[in-house]
Amino acid sequence: MASLSTWLLLVSVWRPSAEDCVVTVDPTQRGVAQGRLVGAGIEDVNNELYGGLYTEMVYGDSFEEPPADGVSGADFVQPIPAFSGRGLTRPTWKVWAASESSRFNVSFDRFHGNQSQLIQNGAIANFGLGQQGMHFAAGKDYRGFLYAKADGSATLSVSLVAEHNGRRQLLNSTTFQLKSSNTWVRLDFVLTPAASSFCAMARPNSSFVPRAKLCGYSTAIPEVQSGCYQCTGGISLDVRGAPVRIDSISLQPGSWGRFRGLPVRKDVAEAMFNIAGWELLRLGGSMCNAAGYSWKNFRGTRRDAYRGFWHPVASSSFRIFEVLELCEVAEVQCAITMNSNEDPTDMADFVEYCHGPPNTTWGSMRALDGRKEAYKPFVIEIGNEQPLSMEFVKKVESITAAMRQRAKDLLLPFPLRIAVGQNIDLTPNFDTAEGRSLTTKMLAVLKPFGGAAAWDAHIGGDAFSDVDDFRALLQASSEFFRRAGATKLVAFEENGNTHDLQRALVHARFNILSSYHGAFFQLDAAANGLQVFTQNDNGWDQGQIMMTPDKVWLTPYGWAQAMLSQHAKDFYVPLAVSKSSAAARVDVGAYQSQNQSIGLRVVNWDTTQANLTVRLRWPWPLPAVHACVLTAPNLADVNPPWEPEKVAPQAFLVATHCSDGFLSVAMELKPWSFVTASIVPPGELIV
Repeated sequence: MASLSTWLLLVSVWRPSAEDCVVTVDPTQRGVAQGRLVGAGIEDVNNELYGGLYTEMVYGDSFEEPPADGVSGADFVQPIPAFSGRGLTRPTWKVWAASESSRFNVSFDRFHGNQSQLIQNGAIANFGLGQQGMHFAAGKDYRGFLYAKADGSATLSVSLVAEHNGRRQLLNSTTFQLKSSNTWVRLDFVLTPAASSFCAMARPNSSFVPRAKLCGYSTAIPEVQSGCYQCTGGISLDVRGAPVRIDSISLQPGSWGRFRGLPVRKDVAEAMFNIAGWELLRLGGSMCNAAGYSWKNFRGTRRDAYRGFWHPVASSSFRIFEVLELCEVAEVQCAITMNSNEDPTDMADFVEYCHGPPNTTWGSMRALDGRKEAYKPFVIEIGNEQPLSMEFVKKVESITAAMRQRAKDLLLPFPLRIAVGQNIDLTPNFDTAEGRSLTTKMLAVLKPFGGAAAWDAHIGGDAFSDVDDFRALLQASSEFFRRAGATKLVAFEENGNTHDLQRALVHARFNILSSYHGAFFQLDAAANGLQVFTQNDNGWDQGQIMMTPDKVWLTPYGWAQAMLSQHAKDFYVPLAVSKSSAAARVDVGAYQSQNQSIGLRVVNWDTTQANLTVRLRWPWPLPAVHACVLTAPNLADVNPPWEPEKVAPQAFLVATHCSDGFLSVAMELKPWSFVTASIVPPGELIV
């Protein structure tokens, strides 16, 4: 078989009534492989975790919200006052049945946290995040528990219910007989609904009226201008007899709805890893800057809620170690952002807890918490979007020194992987003497970690012009970093307010650009990969994967990620590309596989159609050529739940022709389109 180094690949773009633009790809000029590493971040913003990925169906599981009429979280809607861009806390529980003898009070006699819920001769109900309702599948088991403490003889009924425009239906129920007790008792239950709950868009003055006073978004989102996506299911707690205090309740689907046994929605995780192709999962963001965000508060089974960054009441149930478990089970890389105010000794203990053997102090604590084996290596990021100051440099220095010493004491067989969470602003970081000095000092702190250290620079992703800003960032930082060690650059947050076709095209352009900086730039990840439809409570409307209680689907932004992940699995060595000025609004990346195949990634971000012709030396018969396109009539097009693949990749045939030792491959580039293509010699196989 002929060597690929003898080929010359020509890509010409034809435009009606315009000068032909030519892109030349030279397979003899290879760059450094960046690999398939694409991923996304998850955090509390827009309820990605609690109310989203986490299988817990009860929102308000610890009864920590302020009460109304004695019921924790009833009619409670409170934005965090720090600034309007943060989230809000929605109603959690409400009165379900009451009479003159009913009693509802918040009690400070609690199992954990600050308070519990007292009920006597009445019932309360919970309909999940923002009262959007729960989805129950008939015949499927739902498993839960709660902690109860009775003042005397009482009957407690736990029921799965449905409510539609005031009409109620009992789906299943179980009853516990309680006696007076001075201790908290755990009550486990399994409920199988006799019928499924119903889910649909609910709008005012329609046949399906919204249950909540407001949906989870303060401004209109592209898919809908008003209304909530709502399900009819919920859970009720009914007490008859003596007063009963209830705390720490849980309701989750059985193993059928969990991803490989974890407390993770199976359908969401499969979309993340099997469809969108995330190769890295980052737990981090502004939520890590809250005072109560500390790793020692997130271990074990008895965890208290705390005042979060995005919400007044933040659950600690799904945090660092649940995400580490998910990464390992899904076989993807993991990055964990830590509060930069963690004590250096605590961070050294974190290294020992995660990686130390069971005979060490913190390794034994991990074993007591239920995991004997050490966690696999992962990226530990210090801080999120911290201002670059001497104070922050010293914090990172003291924390990393303590971590490095503990790793040395433990004789870890792998280097710690460290990232520093400080956005790079070109002007102060590189254009002022103080900025250059502080950047140099931070790079000196990271230098002992060599190529295992990274600087996390967050970037914008809504506008085509953001690509120009990213190009300038890569150029300035690579030149500066190269003089100060082996620290790499990552973008754990590609941020924006959209998830439409334009966001997809910008993301693809980022990928093509960054793939030619593989020796320095390692990853461009979506800031918030998940989003609960009509429950996003601030302006970060940027999920790659949308979810409701009953379904999951990809946005155009998510489909671009899926195409990139699949393509980079085979094509990852960048090949030198040059193009004429006529191709100003067509981005092309060319890549070599481990065999004789060539892959193309092409973005036409112009308003006009173009034709793409690939011409290359070809000593064999006609190859197999596969092409896939993502496009839509409008840049603002999105995928609503009733049309989840309105904007989705489509495979299409291309024309091929061999003549005089050259192969010509012709394909159409629609306006606003992203194309991936593979050119495979006969006898080769691309999966």
